[in-house]
Amino acid sequence: MAIQSGNKTLERYVIRGTVHGVNQSSQATYSEKHSVLAQGTYLSCSNEHKTSWWIENVDGTEKQLLIHEVIPLRDGHEVSAIYLGWRDADSIWPVAVFNATTKQFFRYSSEVIAKQVSLDGVRGGCLLFILGLLAVPVVPIVTSNFKMGLEGFGIGVAAFIGACVHNFRRNSRRVTQFDKDIQSEIHAALGWDKSVPEGVSSKVWTE
Repeated sequence: MAIQSGNKTLERYVIRGTVHGVNQSSQATYSEKHSVLAQGTYLSCSNEHKTSWWIENVDGTEKQLLIHEVIPLRDGHEVSAIYLGWRDADSIWPVAVFNATTKQFFRYSSEVIAKQVSLDGVRGGCLLFILGLLAVPVVPIVTSNFKMGLEGFGIGVAAFIGACVHNFRRNSRRVTQFDKDIQSEIHAALGWDKSVPEGVSSKVWTE
């Protein structure tokens, strides 16, 4: 199965097997940022989490996996890791992990996945937004020859607001459909029906 986006195709990849060699780490990173409101700089802190492990496939081969989250894993657990990647491209991105031993399911939100894979249409719409923004100063200039500067400004503002609303609605519909497609792909990969099975805990990563 796959997810179609325009003329491109997102394909699903599943790696499942027995876990060993689990390594987890967390690191705080500090950086200096500028604040307009405070009219100065401040120190920002962000935490980076990593969980890596080796997984032994049913054919005896091994592969090391890494995800930038903290996942409860122990040697001997049976785990399935699900990835998405564009067809004929080299990169793939993790989207979900299911620990069959502990009955724990983790996945990224559709918004995070859309950014990771640079999904067309979700972060797009920039041209329409820019045209609406340009309409604010341009329309009054054009209409000033007809002594309609004030009316033209109003038209420009209306065009800008219309572009923003249209872009927001378009992206919302796109993300909603993408979320349905993502969940459908994940459930199919794990052999589930249309929802997470009873007895399985679920967590969605939003960043």
